[in-house]
Amino acid sequence: MKTLLDKSVREGMLLSHKLMLLALAAFTVTLFLQYGSGQNWETSADGSLSELVGGGYFVRFGSGWDLAPHAIFLIPVLFAIYLGDPDESIPLFKWIGWWLTPVALLTMAQGDLYSLGNVIAWWIIPATLLIAGLHLFEVLQARRKAAGASTPAAPKP
Repeated sequence: MKTLLDKSVREGMLLSHKLMLLALAAFTVTLFLQYGSGQNWETSADGSLSELVGGGYFVRFGSGWDLAPHAIFLIPVLFAIYLGDPDESIPLFKWIGWWLTPVALLTMAQGDLYSLGNVIAWWIIPATLLIAGLHLFEVLQARRKAAGASTPAAPKP
């Protein structure tokens, strides 16, 4: 199996592949930031925001790792897939896997939109959808280019 350590893989890597790795790295960083778990916000007398839920109890915040415990398994799997050459090593990944990656990230983006980690994560997820679209465009373009190169040229009169 080819990996990113092989020079031929790095040189032939599509822009979408590089961008997806960057998006996965950015998403992983957001999991270390604060995520909130509630939606009832109240402004206190000094103007600061505090989260207050039924009965006057404050909801604890946690990192993305706390609120999405399955991320500890899913993030390494995604990195293992994308650090390799997924289009060649996993059948049908080129057509399906790139679209499943945003869905996998969506399962890890939990909480409200007032916490920094979740706000950034909710921007990364649509970006991964755009990256999957870019990958599809690049694959189809490469396929057309290969089909154009393989057809014999018409003889000149």
